[in-house]
This record gives sequence, C-alpha cells and structure tokens, in this order.
Amino acid sequence: MEIREQFEVLSPIDAVFEALTDVERIGYCIAGVKKVAVTDGNESNWLVEVRAGTILRTLELHGRMIESRRPDLIVFDAIGQDVELKGSVSLRELEPSQTSCAVQIEAIVTGAFAPLADLMAQGPQRQLIQQTIGNIRSLLDGAEPTQPVGTPFKVSLWSALTNMVHGLRTRIAGWFSGTKSGTGGPREEQDTTTR
Repeated sequence: MEIREQFEVLSPIDAVFEALTDVERIGYCIAGVKKVAVTDGNESNWLVEVRAGTILRTLELHGRMIESRRPDLIVFDAIGQDVELKGSVSLRELEPSQTSCAVQIEAIVTGAFAPLADLMAQGPQRQLIQQTIGNIRSLLDGAEPTQPVGTPFKVSLWSALTNMVHGLRTRIAGWFSGTKSGTGGPREEQDTTTR
C-alpha cells in the first residue's frame, strides 16, 4: 500500500523541519498514536491503535529517522509485527512563511492485519490522513491538535463495509471488461494466450 500526500502549511520551512524532526512532539499528531518514546537520537518506539468498526488492532513499531537533511528532507522507516513502513517528507519553501510538504509512505502489511489494512485503504485512510494533517497544522500554529493525544483512529463499520463493497464492484466490473483495475479477468487471460 502506498500513500502520497501533498499539503501546505503557513509556517517557514525551518520551523516545519524542526517540528517534523521532533519525534516525540510530532508523533502525537498522527491519528491513532497512543505513545511515542525516543530511545536514541534517531530511534523511537511507537504504540498505535487502529480501529475499523468493532475491530481494534494495536501496533508496536520501532521507528528510525534514517536521514534528516536540513531544511528539506526527512527519511524514516518503522517495523513491527506484520507491518513495515518506509517513507519520506520533502519540504519546499513557497514563500518565507509558507511551506509545501510532500509525504510518501510505503506500507507492507502481512499476516492477520492484512485484511484490516486493505479495508482501511479503500477509503477510511483518507480520514486518517486529513486528521493527521490538521493536527500538524495545529501544532505549527501553536494550537491544540483537533484530535486529543492518544485517541485511536476510528472508522464506522458501515463506512468501512460500504467502501469495501464499492472496491469489490470496481474490481468485478474491471474483471469482466478486462481493464487494468480488474487484473486477472477472462479477457486478460485470453489476450495472454493468443500472443
């Protein structure tokens, strides 16, 4: 699963870089984070709760800041049971008091958590990202985050199921039409055998 997001904040690039590299401070801006503990200058332990309807999963992650190049790049990774994350944040000054932030995260989820991750990726993930961006903006503005610290990210079961059904419909329709969204469909198999 890959997440790409770009947003702007009304803060100077140096202030944004400082906030994003202060792991204990910025960590609680991420929706669902219950605990962040820096164990070394570049390493930290995270406790994150993810909830979809009645399903709750608590993740224990060990994170590392691999590179921090002032003032425009932060590269990180995190690993836990059945979860591996790799990502970066690129900053670009738009004006002296305005910064563009481009976030890219690749998440590899295996094991029992994989179906929940698929469910989240079909829509609720957008809410998580928007909540996190709002919290980062609040932090940079000196205000309280809109999500209290330690609040698990919640998705209504109905919303999650609706998004899952929509995703299945799209895949089934693609499967029968032979489009890319329905990989492995009958037409694609036929095209493969006739070449």
